[in-house]
Amino acid sequence: MRNRIFFLIFLLLMVASGCEDERILEELGVIHTIGYDINDGEEEEKLRVTMKLPKAGELEGAESETLTMEAASSRDARHQLSRQTSRELVGGQMRVALFGLNMAEEGVWETLDTLVRDPTISKRVKVIVTQGTAHELIVTDFPEHERTDYYLDGIIEKETRSFTIPPVNLYSFARDLINDGVEPVATLVKVGENEIIMDGTALFKGDQYVSKINPKKSNIFFFLRDGARIGEINVNLSSEGEEQENIVLTAITSDRNIEVNVSDPEHIKVNYKADVKGSLHEYQGEMDIYSPEAQKELEQTLAVYIENMVEEIAQELQELRVDSLGVGKHVKKKLGTFEWSEEKWRDEMFPAVDITADVDVTIKDTGLFKTGPGNLK
Repeated sequence: MRNRIFFLIFLLLMVASGCEDERILEELGVIHTIGYDINDGEEEEKLRVTMKLPKAGELEGAESETLTMEAASSRDARHQLSRQTSRELVGGQMRVALFGLNMAEEGVWETLDTLVRDPTISKRVKVIVTQGTAHELIVTDFPEHERTDYYLDGIIEKETRSFTIPPVNLYSFARDLINDGVEPVATLVKVGENEIIMDGTALFKGDQYVSKINPKKSNIFFFLRDGARIGEINVNLSSEGEEQENIVLTAITSDRNIEVNVSDPEHIKVNYKADVKGSLHEYQGEMDIYSPEAQKELEQTLAVYIENMVEEIAQELQELRVDSLGVGKHVKKKLGTFEWSEEKWRDEMFPAVDITADVDVTIKDTGLFKTGPGNLK
């Protein structure tokens, strides 16, 4: 009998605890996405912080709460924002830190450092830059998507899985900012007519945005920087006025090795050796893609395309004096710490490095049918 009484008391405590947890959850303002902009005021420049909070237990399509505040710092803005809502702001479920272009050009580290030091915020929070302002993107309603913040997070997740953009978060951005021989990058987006558009990869010199990698080059850039799978390669072979000829290769595997020659420190050579294997996903043109000779020609065409893309990307970065590929990390290992100077590498050595690529492409299959279209009945 006594055991039964203790068991009933235990059940009552569990029920009471559950009710209390539900009440507390309803009082929390869970931050999913937070946006930062520089607002040029008449007297002084201020930070504008925008966040959108879902209502606890809200159904899909229900309205959420948007908070905006101008303050001297991100910490001060968060304290003031908490006074605009009856709920307690918590960052444990934060997924995105979004920076307007003007803020990114001014420098993002002071704000990111606050997030990095907060033990309640995950270091996997995505770092994203938007053309225009972060406030504009967060408050924009997209007809096909109920929640803008979830939509933004979802599209970044999808593109990262497709290897079209580098996966950049608080940890990786801070690591690349602090380490020698590499500069940070971030995902770049913009607001379209009724959608969010991927706009390439944002390039930083230190913590300041300086330029971008074109979206069409981002997957090759990602491959060079992190050795990730290339994903899909789309090459238009036709010249203006000619009949359309286009190749789409879906890369199954792609490996890259970096060879560094520092025998002459004044003329450093870096060669990217890449081995790409994939399936011919689409071909438009007159070539008989099922013949071994045609496949060999397509493989060579794709290899030259990737090699040219590597050299174009390297040239863009060297002109900007921004080592976003991390070439310096590999050179430093060869030179040794005592001969390394970050400032000299950025301003003098990196722009003069001879960066080349040797690419080997193998088309593993061309589709279901092994005969040409002309033989089909």
